[in-house]
Amino acid sequence: MLAAVAVPVLLSIKDKATKTELLPGGVTKYTTMTQTNTTARVLAGVFTLGFTELMTHYTESYHYFYGNEYLGETKNQAADAANKKALEFCSQGEFEEAKKLFNAAYHTCVSGSSDERKFENSRDATNIAVEGQNLLNNGKFSEAQAKFQEAYNLSDVSEVYSKFSSCKNAAQIEAEKLAAEKLAAEKLAAEKLAAEKRAAEKLAAQKRAAEKLAAEKRAAEKLAAEKLAAEKLAAEKLAAEKLAAEKRAAEKLAAEKRAAEKLAAEKMAAEKLAAEKLAAEKLAAELVGG
Repeated sequence: MLAAVAVPVLLSIKDKATKTELLPGGVTKYTTMTQTNTTARVLAGVFTLGFTELMTHYTESYHYFYGNEYLGETKNQAADAANKKALEFCSQGEFEEAKKLFNAAYHTCVSGSSDERKFENSRDATNIAVEGQNLLNNGKFSEAQAKFQEAYNLSDVSEVYSKFSSCKNAAQIEAEKLAAEKLAAEKLAAEKLAAEKRAAEKLAAQKRAAEKLAAEKRAAEKLAAEKLAAEKLAAEKLAAEKLAAEKRAAEKLAAEKRAAEKLAAEKMAAEKLAAEKLAAEKLAAELVGG
């Protein structure tokens, strides 16, 4: 009777220890090691004549965490939980976090398990999607579209490739919008350039016309000035010639007048001399006759 009571009590006295291990992929494995206290086990053996020594006195239990997130007690449970959390992040478009959790699922699952390849593909596809998201955020929509298409082609999980397809379509819409805006901007720039060219050509034509008009005006003014100068010169020449002719006429008239006056004076002197001679002869005749 004493043994029946004491043995279970003695075997319930346990020694525990914990070991922490960081696994590839970022999952932390906590191992709890439990074994029956040595003294208690020996006493239980005394009561049971050694029968309890055939029982298991050492056990291990496992708990897997990703950060503060509890994933499960086995590797595959932890991998499935990490994968589920990754799918949630992926559906929200948080591909960087999803990639980390898909990677955790891939490294944590039992090697050779049926989901190992699926986790790996999801991780690699999401890694490509991260590149696509960065390109999308930087306005490189065509490149982002190509990356999301690549991620879509690699993924074999409907929740994942549906999200990538949605992102690809969004990137395509933005790429088409950007292309349309670029085309519109180029068209506007071309129209502006054409308008500026026409305005410049019109201004140049107006300038050439103004320069031609100014040149014609200067030529006309020069021609008029030359004509006026020629007319003035001709008038001055005519006036000079007239003056010279008048001077010559006046000189001729004066010469003729002087000649006439000289002739008249000579005639008068001759008549006077003749009269005087006649008077003298008459006087002489009278004297002779008297």
